[in-house]
Amino acid sequence: MGNLLWIASYPKSGNTWMRAFIENYLQNSPRPLDINHLLQSSTAESRADRYLAFVGDGKKTTDLTAEEICAIRPLVHADIARHASATVFVKTHNFLGEYKGFPLHNPSMTSGAIYIARNPLDVVISIANYFAYSLDEAIEYLGDQMARFRYLPRGFKTRHR
Repeated sequence: MGNLLWIASYPKSGNTWMRAFIENYLQNSPRPLDINHLLQSSTAESRADRYLAFVGDGKKTTDLTAEEICAIRPLVHADIARHASATVFVKTHNFLGEYKGFPLHNPSMTSGAIYIARNPLDVVISIANYFAYSLDEAIEYLGDQMARFRYLPRGFKTRHR
């Protein structure tokens, strides 16, 4: 059994909030931690810098296909697990499954998961606000199974069912 504990959710469903709660609880700091620096007990598996060590030929992560990213993903998960001194909470928006034969999570590195479910009506409002979409555009985004986050410069795709 591994030491990755997945925090899984649909985008804009409270994943970062949950990581902030866990990180603040575990660190027991007298002051709240900066939400942009949640890296002691948690991380996001989609961070481009995690993939660069496994990309050859001078490629950038933005040059990779979805299949190439998926092929590297188990190595990234093993690297996160190897560098963690204890359980690490890992943010993901991927479902538990495969994409074109590639596992989206490395089961040998996994200790468990927390799945966050949020009312889709609230998610629509959050997405509309975050991306400056109309409600109709946000609903369309929710229905896109290969939604690409425009706020992630590397353009990593996440898979939803």
